[in-house]
Amino acid sequence: MRRLEDQTILISGATDGLGTLVAAELAAYGATLLLQGLDDREGADTARQIQRRTGNTRVHWYRADLSSLRETADLAGRIAGEHGQLDVLVNHLPPCLLTRKLLPVLLQSAPARVVNVACAGQAAIPLIMFTFDLADELAGSGVTVNCLRPAASVPAEMPDGQIQPHSSVQEGVRATMRLIVSPALERVSGRYFEGLEQAAASGQAWDENARHRLGELPGRLTGLVTSR
Repeated sequence: MRRLEDQTILISGATDGLGTLVAAELAAYGATLLLQGLDDREGADTARQIQRRTGNTRVHWYRADLSSLRETADLAGRIAGEHGQLDVLVNHLPPCLLTRKLLPVLLQSAPARVVNVACAGQAAIPLIMFTFDLADELAGSGVTVNCLRPAASVPAEMPDGQIQPHSSVQEGVRATMRLIVSPALERVSGRYFEGLEQAAASGQAWDENARHRLGELPGRLTGLVTSR
């Protein structure tokens, strides 16, 4: 496992809430941070703020709409071409196509990690299913895939000029950081965590038919992108 200051980490949805806080924490340890979001002005401000507060100038902003197949594919291509290394991918949004597009650089960078951050409720189930299937697919490759539901909800907006979380949000940051950096989890894959604790996923996450249909989706999406 590389030292954190030698790692390149991509965080999707990084312009507010948990994504910003985790990015700031990682930047303070010297990692190279790649931040993705939708708003160029907000993203550039977030990157500058993190640079100013941590002294880490290796914080880079990438604007991309991950609901667009083309923009997702373009983002993956830019990251692979500009950096050539990706040690950790932290997803706060549906990660299917982005993760698939970045698998070559993740595998090349192994040991590497994919950390999928799930919201509460039914919306989390497809993300957990994707995590389990991808972990099975990548078994033995050196790339681990885990899913996390943070211990606390994170406010959508932070007070102006502040990146310090209150204690409940800090629990979510700590739980996410653990999956990113803990040496004890270097070989742990295909698990679901609630906060700092491993948890049992909903029975729906183990529905083989649903997981099979979800597993076919990346190929169809990739085909749509490459055929345009």
